[in-house]
Amino acid sequence: MDYRSARAMAGALLVGLALAGAVIAAVAGSGELPIAGKAFISGAFGSATAWGATVATAVPVLLTGIGASIAFRAGIFNLGQPGMFVAGAVAAGAVAPAVPGPGWLNVVITLAASVAIGAAWAAVIAAGSQITAIDVLVLSLIMNYLADGLATLLTTRVFQDPAVLGIIETRMVPARLPLLAQQSSFHSGVFLALAACVVYWWVMNRSRAGHRLQLYGRNPKFAAASGTARRGYEMRVTVATGSLCGLAGGVQVLGVFLRYIDGSIGGAASYAWTGVILAILVPLGTLLLIPGAMFLASLQTGLLGVERAVGVSSRLSLVVQAVVMIAVAYGRGRAQRSSEPNAQPDAGSSAEQKTVLAGGVAP
Repeated sequence: MDYRSARAMAGALLVGLALAGAVIAAVAGSGELPIAGKAFISGAFGSATAWGATVATAVPVLLTGIGASIAFRAGIFNLGQPGMFVAGAVAAGAVAPAVPGPGWLNVVITLAASVAIGAAWAAVIAAGSQITAIDVLVLSLIMNYLADGLATLLTTRVFQDPAVLGIIETRMVPARLPLLAQQSSFHSGVFLALAACVVYWWVMNRSRAGHRLQLYGRNPKFAAASGTARRGYEMRVTVATGSLCGLAGGVQVLGVFLRYIDGSIGGAASYAWTGVILAILVPLGTLLLIPGAMFLASLQTGLLGVERAVGVSSRLSLVVQAVVMIAVAYGRGRAQRSSEPNAQPDAGSSAEQKTVLAGGVAP
């Protein structure tokens, strides 16, 4: 990670926190800022329960963030991660109650189903883009709405818990991911997320597959001339993204909700959107994804504490995340342009746009 990227990230985080403070002061009064600050720290890290909630929130953010970063690093701007996340969660909610056997086997089969369905949903997006020639960015965004709608329909008509009225949800899972701390949501899915991040770092920095991924993202024509078939390679990258996002959905069901609850996984407040922000915020292919996920998770859990203390909505975290993302993209763009003083700027250059979003270096 270069120092300019680090400065851009640090500046963006400060801008986001300053905005949060300004909104709190405007809504609740400047005298409430010390109370809000203490409530934020307490809500995110003030107890074992708070730590557990923050880590549990960071798990799906990290997994979907890795999935998004894989696609972005390859220059594939697929924003279908929320739909893949929902697909994996629905699969977990449907498969877990139907699988007999010991608890550990149920968990393994359920997570495998989530991975498979998330990958299948991603493959549909990739194939649809290739067949119809619709840009994958546009198609993936449309598919997110389709995933939410299908999830509601399937849960209502097929997987609905008959003992529950008024709430669209599946039956409770017979086995869950083990809790690592009682009286908290700190579950063992954190090890899956950490392992995925370490493997991703190793692939990107120590393997031929990582080199090929970066080469394809920076210069797909050169990669094709070196023997990388575009259609097949983009399909494999997208399926890898879907597998991780589907796993995140399964982990969220087996670790937190213990069933699929309609509206709790998808939508504008989906953790998968936070994962997309993570992929843009943190230089891709590095272990800094882990503290980045913790920071974004702490925004949500900390602002829940602020909401309880001073009455400012915790949805402020969505505004802060958006401002942080814009600030990072702006900082990276300035850093890239200043590092190439003799280059001719081209506002419409797709190559430059891809490089800024991917956090890489211009080819």
